[in-house]
Amino acid sequence: MTFIGGLMAAIAIENCKLHERIALKVLLLVGTEVKGLLLGIMLTTMFLSMWMSNSATTALMVPIVNVLAGEISPNTKEIHLDEGISVIENNEIYRLEENAKKRNSIKE
Repeated sequence: MTFIGGLMAAIAIENCKLHERIALKVLLLVGTEVKGLLLGIMLTTMFLSMWMSNSATTALMVPIVNVLAGEISPNTKEIHLDEGISVIENNEIYRLEENAKKRNSIKE
């Protein structure tokens, strides 16, 4: 019953968009550095885990971490390709690399 109740709480929090508020508050408090984000996620999980089972807390943290990742991922578009950093998972950066290669071959 605790597990099912926790999953129902996770669905309810996701429906009322409370997970977005929690994620944005964590970003405001700890910043966007990796250490700060990890601390914010750990503190949020610890706070929720005081009153719920670990499985229910994990179910609640999935949408919160998803929103955090979604808020941080637009920053990956600012990667400068001249520095030798390539992110193949991001299709947009991969397309930018392909366009740069085509332009360089045209110039030559």
